[in-house]
Amino acid sequence: MSPTDVAERTVNVGAAAAVANAVVQSTQRDGTAVFGGDAGVGGEGRAGITVFGASRGIGATLFTGFALVVIAGAIGYWQLFSSFARYDDEGYVLQSLRSYQAGAALYSEMFTQYGPGYYVVQDMVHSLTRWPVTHDVARWKTLLVWLGTSLVGAGLLWRLSGSRLLALIGFAATFVQLEKLGLEPGHPQDQVLPLIGAAMLAGTWFTRDAAGIRQLLSASLGLLTGLLLATKINCGALLGLSLTIAFVGSLPAGRWRQLLWWSCVFAATVLPWALARRQAFTLEGAELPVAIACGWIGVLLQSPLAGRAASEDIRWSSLWLYVAATLVSFAGWCAAAWSGGTTLEWLWYGVVGQHRAMPDIAYHHPPLPWWSLIASVGGLLLAMQSRRGDRARRIAQFSLCGVLGFVVLRMLVESCIAIGHGLDERAGLGELLAVVLPLAWCLWPVREEDGNRVAYRLLVASTLVQPLMMYPTPGTQMAIGSLPAMWLALAMLGEWLRGPLSDRTTARSDNRLETASQAFARREEMQSGSSAPLFGLFATSIAAVISLTLGLRAHAAFSHWAECEPLGLAGAAQLRLPPDEAAERRAAAHYLMQHGTTFIASPTGCCSFYLWTELPPPTNFNTTYWEVLLTEQQQRDVVVSMEMSKTPLLLIDHGQSPVRYTDSRLHQYLTGRYKTIWRSGRFEVRRIRSNRQAFY
Repeated sequence: MSPTDVAERTVNVGAAAAVANAVVQSTQRDGTAVFGGDAGVGGEGRAGITVFGASRGIGATLFTGFALVVIAGAIGYWQLFSSFARYDDEGYVLQSLRSYQAGAALYSEMFTQYGPGYYVVQDMVHSLTRWPVTHDVARWKTLLVWLGTSLVGAGLLWRLSGSRLLALIGFAATFVQLEKLGLEPGHPQDQVLPLIGAAMLAGTWFTRDAAGIRQLLSASLGLLTGLLLATKINCGALLGLSLTIAFVGSLPAGRWRQLLWWSCVFAATVLPWALARRQAFTLEGAELPVAIACGWIGVLLQSPLAGRAASEDIRWSSLWLYVAATLVSFAGWCAAAWSGGTTLEWLWYGVVGQHRAMPDIAYHHPPLPWWSLIASVGGLLLAMQSRRGDRARRIAQFSLCGVLGFVVLRMLVESCIAIGHGLDERAGLGELLAVVLPLAWCLWPVREEDGNRVAYRLLVASTLVQPLMMYPTPGTQMAIGSLPAMWLALAMLGEWLRGPLSDRTTARSDNRLETASQAFARREEMQSGSSAPLFGLFATSIAAVISLTLGLRAHAAFSHWAECEPLGLAGAAQLRLPPDEAAERRAAAHYLMQHGTTFIASPTGCCSFYLWTELPPPTNFNTTYWEVLLTEQQQRDVVVSMEMSKTPLLLIDHGQSPVRYTDSRLHQYLTGRYKTIWRSGRFEVRRIRSNRQAFY
């Protein structure tokens, strides 16, 4: 390692230590200014958003925030440009985008699992910026999304709590939780995350003082939901259900509102059982559905107002405008694909039809801990007892703080442990969901004096709905789907630091809300006690630990990046890999370029080699696990193209798991028609036998 590299590493670790020191010192200087007083969304006299101690500590907060962004950006860069997932989702998505840019019609002339919205938007982005579709560019785009989503998390927590410290913690926690983005740059989740984050943040503007822009917000949220539906239909449907529940829960009381409310809650409760199918009736498969069901029952138990709005937060016109904008947006993106040559039949198959078999092909149990069923029942019992006094809520409070501390400590411990696969369990997200889901009812708003109940309803609904994107395969989807749970836990911490838990509902026997003066008196009584300082100390400790985590991750990421060497292939000039792996991939790419006109890879598609070698694939039906994802006709088309090529080659990656479905047409063709001509390390190249036979 050069002296320059050593100096750079020292500077970065020192900067991380300075951030931790600045966070703690700013908290100590501000004292209750960071936490005390009324701020955020909701609370007496809170018509809008205010900041605790706005005149104190602004400079320290801005410096700390800027330092966090710089350090996180450096960590993201080093991780993105020194990582390459062996299953190569990255190459598959990039090659499919190239096929679309070349004029191939979606689904009928090219393979993709994703919706037309992703390809239309990405095509526009690359056309306007003139960025090429390469591994380097994909990593820069992912880095922007990674940092942007972390900033959205910080903004959401600041809007909800008004606490600068919680906003900084939210940025760091969101960034660390999304670390798996480093394995899958360029994936459509780069478009999913900004859409979900924008919708969550937009929900905080549904305040009573913002009645004039509610229609605009409703239409904008509909456009975002429609685009998300057209990008990944499962993610769009889950966001749409979350927003609908938040809207319906805020409508004026009435028969139709009541019917729609119960229908939405019933759908959200039953949906995980439907997605898990027969696996939901196994012990491991039932953990997530039971946790979500207990969470929704807890919401219903909190107050009669959980199912009947006390005041008009949202008008019916806003709901219908949202629905209409969603349908128009989704139809527009689908129409763009139709204008590109995709028939309606293929459009239906690509957006909806092909996904129906995925639970049978790639199902993995959501990795919740063995005790999650016990936690779910415990959360439900606490919800039943919460109306009788504050004791149950305090137990819920300490439980959530405990799991939040566990998650942050696990993030710290994992700082020096590299991620090997997207399915690796990281950051204690299973434990987080096991505790937060059954206790999400704690943040469901019912107070008459709340300035913005829509934002809280959306956060609770998203916490209970978004984890369903883990089906059928958790992977990075688990990190994305559990983001609202992390934000909810931090938002709860902010609420408890501001005032008593009993302010959220009333324990009065007549089931009426407390007046504003009663709520204010109870809050003053709580703040004079010892709980708020206790949780203030806890939040400060969380900030210190997560700052240390960023410092250790900066050190580990830079060390790994420095030990790697540039891959040096087309479109991957900045990508660095371990020396042995880089040499093997370069050797395989150079051999393919020198001796082949096209090739196919096994056991996965290894589609990145198409970009590195600039050789055309046999067809546009390129993916990872082609033996189960490609139809019989698509596999037949690949065989025909290989037989008609001048020098077709077969690339074997022995570093991957073998093909599971050996009876597929394409696998039988590849094993029977090709013989080995070259091998280096994990890669082997085979060429077609001279005697051409009819395998199609």
